[in-house]
Amino acid sequence: MANYYENRLKVEGEEEDIAAFVQACLKDSGPQGVPGLFVLDFAKILPPPAGLSPEESGRWEIEQCGTSLNRITFDGAVLTKTSYCADFSSAWSPPEGLVRAIAQQHPRLVIRFLGIEEGNEYCFKLDSRDGVIEAGNPNLTDELIEELAGKGEIETRKNFDRDWWEEPSELEKPPLRHFLHWWDEAKLKKALADYPIYAPPHIGLAAYLSASQAQENFKHFLSQKEGRLDALRELLQRFGVRLDFEESTKSALDQWLHRYGGLVYVEETRPTFYTHGAPWDGARRPLNVIFDLGVYLGEFAIRETPDLSWGLDLTARFTHGHLHKDFQRPSLVSASISSGYFPRDVLGNVYYFCDAHCRESYLSQRGGPMHRSRREARQFFTFALRDIYLHARGEHARANEESWARMLGK
Repeated sequence: MANYYENRLKVEGEEEDIAAFVQACLKDSGPQGVPGLFVLDFAKILPPPAGLSPEESGRWEIEQCGTSLNRITFDGAVLTKTSYCADFSSAWSPPEGLVRAIAQQHPRLVIRFLGIEEGNEYCFKLDSRDGVIEAGNPNLTDELIEELAGKGEIETRKNFDRDWWEEPSELEKPPLRHFLHWWDEAKLKKALADYPIYAPPHIGLAAYLSASQAQENFKHFLSQKEGRLDALRELLQRFGVRLDFEESTKSALDQWLHRYGGLVYVEETRPTFYTHGAPWDGARRPLNVIFDLGVYLGEFAIRETPDLSWGLDLTARFTHGHLHKDFQRPSLVSASISSGYFPRDVLGNVYYFCDAHCRESYLSQRGGPMHRSRREARQFFTFALRDIYLHARGEHARANEESWARMLGK
């Protein structure tokens, strides 16, 4: 799946210079066939060599233009006598070479180009004035995002995220599950009839709680931790799984999760696993099991790596306006590693595994996260601990190599 860049090109100049730019660089009506939409004419700006095969043409576009030209989509463009402004998206990378060519060919114009891919925090910026071109990769800032998306974008994102999380959650009717799971589902439902409910003192998404409220919730978490493990241990005994901290437990829990992990996920309009916006009883009671499995995963990791402990995730609350949902949640923290691998939300790791497993148990799969490979689906607990173990020791390259190999089924 491609990462898409959002781009904006703004050109300003005298009427005769803009007219020359239009003649040399634009065409009326883009790929969408909208009359009056003046878009960049790639073939006029950087004419491709004659006689290239489709494969050679694709390589030439990437090398010379900076991106695949047939994957550029224009969202809008405004042309006046003294300016031109276009918004468009591009796959994988911004069209750096194309924009440089425009600036070199039209030195009398004032040109500003901005390309942003927020997922990887990448930004490319080019300014050209009086024939002097300055280009580079500045740090992505809220100001640059608002230049591209419009003033007030960051605050709009914050408000939207908060409204979304604080809206009441409703249970959703799940699709029909495959008949092979019906017996296991009935057995699990019976076993969970009296499973203890976890309820923190303060409800709501942790990121929106005050620091003191988050600390009270964390103290409650630590005080309840052993009792939660006892409840999980008693439940798993009914399924023949002995919950201790031995190697044999990893494979036994892998098998249990492969069979029952998808059956403890709860379909909701808003994930109360993160908010406790509705009590975890009734149809939501299985969420307690997911929570306790996350606690057990964290405890096992701490026993394997004394450098780790439980703590609150106090990393950035917002990333360019978008909410960091793990902020102030109980997570695994490392005394020596803080390079993006820790804090680690092991509670959420189990939740999303169960989500993916749940969707693969339906007769007709629906949109949502899926397992990266069958191997990982069958050995989630073992691989999760292995990944934590390696990252906690600073062996990030090895951990990433093993993760990639598992995804490829090796």
